[in-house]
Amino acid sequence: MVVIVDIHGQSVVELPYTNEVGIVWEHSEGQGSLPSSGTSIVYNVSVPTLTIYEPSGSVKNGEAVIVVPGGGLYALNSSHEGSDVAEWLALQGYVVGLLKHRTQPTAADGVDEWLNADSVTLDAARAQFLPLAKADAMAAVAYMRQNSTSYQVNKERIGAFGFGTGASLMFGVVNDAFFGDSRLNFLITLYPDMELVRPVPHGGSPTVLLMASSDAPDISIPSITRAFSNWSQAGARASVHIFSRGGKDYGLIKQNVPSDQWPQRFSEWWELEKGFIFDKNFVSLLNTEDLKVLSRDTEVNMSCFYHARGNRTVGPGGIKFWVRELDASWNVIKDYTVQATEVAGTQEGFANATLSLVGATPTSQLSTGRFYFMFASFVDSEGIFVASPGIYPITIE
Repeated sequence: MVVIVDIHGQSVVELPYTNEVGIVWEHSEGQGSLPSSGTSIVYNVSVPTLTIYEPSGSVKNGEAVIVVPGGGLYALNSSHEGSDVAEWLALQGYVVGLLKHRTQPTAADGVDEWLNADSVTLDAARAQFLPLAKADAMAAVAYMRQNSTSYQVNKERIGAFGFGTGASLMFGVVNDAFFGDSRLNFLITLYPDMELVRPVPHGGSPTVLLMASSDAPDISIPSITRAFSNWSQAGARASVHIFSRGGKDYGLIKQNVPSDQWPQRFSEWWELEKGFIFDKNFVSLLNTEDLKVLSRDTEVNMSCFYHARGNRTVGPGGIKFWVRELDASWNVIKDYTVQATEVAGTQEGFANATLSLVGATPTSQLSTGRFYFMFASFVDSEGIFVASPGIYPITIE
């Protein structure tokens, strides 16, 4: 059940949740400040909430953003990575949901406990609370999409801002929410912890902007650039911006270093990028590693997930799976296909079909330069053709 209360003119939504057996918060939720920066943190969060920041009607842009602060799942950086960011985005026309996800139970003074916790304790907290916090993040995105009409938001323009472990949580959402109400359309991450959650992008992944500073401790720049490459190879849109200085955990704190420019870089990138991503269909093959070596004697089980944007649906032909023989100039020699017509008329979901390769020439016997290429496709209800990223070379034995 979603509970909404009004606090100082902002609505605070209590998100649905289920607690794990054995987790008990003995002390109430608390607030404090970090001695080093004076910034605010929230700790001992037992009930997840989403605080809504709405722009004035004249500047609403029809887009929504979930803001997810960092804090190692032990606490939340509630000001410089939270409310300050939410207020800044609302001034630009976004409807903003500031997520306060569940955190590790602490003593009455959560600030002192967090600052003095050793790495073993912090790592244990992250491992235990990652599933709960990720569930809260998915609930936040779902709430915004389910209530998009009342907030005057286009349900296909819902994204997230993640900082540190908050960015990692949203990678988890990307990995788990292929479609449905928790699906993101765009994602902006700052100094993400790539070791906490490794993103597994696919053709329908949200467009992503990855930002970090090269002098940040414990942030792997190669891992970030590798995520950029994986996003691109999967057929999804990605950009990366690495600042020469800035460290991490800065949020909107001004340090007089290059990373201070991240808000401008985001605004410039998004103004140009969003025209490419909205209202586009996608289809993406699943279990691709298992499809690179096939047998002529065994039927191939193929599956994909798909989404038709806007008000469109999959056309009468359903989803079509292809194994295509090509020559060195990419001319088509022969196609082996099967169609999943049962998904015709639907907007999103999974499709499965079994393809026979009887009669296919083994790869070892193909003429010089010829090879096999695999993909999935559909034509939507408006006649627009869309295909998944292809897989090749395919070996047929």
